[in-house]
Amino acid sequence: MDLKKPENKGALLSKIAELASSISTFLKNILAADQHKAALLYYWLRNYLRYIKQEETFNPKYFPQFKPGDIVKVDFGFGIGSEFGGLHYAIVLAPSNAKNSTVTVVPLRSLKPNKESPSKLYKSDVPLRSLKLGKESPKTLYKTDVYLGTELFTVLLNRSGKMLDQGENYVKEFETTDKKTLTASDVKRFEKQLAEAKDLLAKHDIIMKEVSRLNAGTVAIVSQIRTISKIRIQSPRYHKDALYNMRVDKHVTDKIRAVIKELYDIK
Repeated sequence: MDLKKPENKGALLSKIAELASSISTFLKNILAADQHKAALLYYWLRNYLRYIKQEETFNPKYFPQFKPGDIVKVDFGFGIGSEFGGLHYAIVLAPSNAKNSTVTVVPLRSLKPNKESPSKLYKSDVPLRSLKLGKESPKTLYKTDVYLGTELFTVLLNRSGKMLDQGENYVKEFETTDKKTLTASDVKRFEKQLAEAKDLLAKHDIIMKEVSRLNAGTVAIVSQIRTISKIRIQSPRYHKDALYNMRVDKHVTDKIRAVIKELYDIK
């Protein structure tokens, strides 16, 4: 039976009710055995429904224009089998302008310092910054896992530091200014600067919560490269987002491209 045909609308309605009941039962059964997995699946089904609803009004022109090396945070969803899933950072591999509703990215994950060693990761001739990890118990990783060092950690930390400095400078300037000498234009300027300082400090806090998990280094999963809808991008969506215009150095994208060529035998 083709449920897409108009004459089968009643049957489709019945199947929808049946599916909804099956999903509810399935989630409850998983919950009894694995609450973590049940929660992840629930989050994805909830988000997927929201993304489908957004398709009707989604317009990529309101998103930033992405360039190679840009750092984005992506909801990769609930993976099947060995598919990469969840909410993770990724690096943009190809330009995507305001007219393009999709973007190609390579997912990133944190290095597991007690289980993995950069020396066991896939190598290419492109040099990367080294990282001292201390005592480890190295495990051989998939050769498609590319160690990127502390590049992501450094980019986020540097941007966060600049945000903090700028915000504190705005506050300091206001505190050290003789309030009796302020003109109407001065008041407006300080109001604008203090609002910006509040925004900068909030962004700083957001980034600092993230970087603590990245100081062991980052791994690019080249085998999981994919083209995604920009609807999946959680940040940056707007110019004021903390990740806006954050980009890794060119040597990182060169490293990834070198591995792609070698891995897929691209001449």
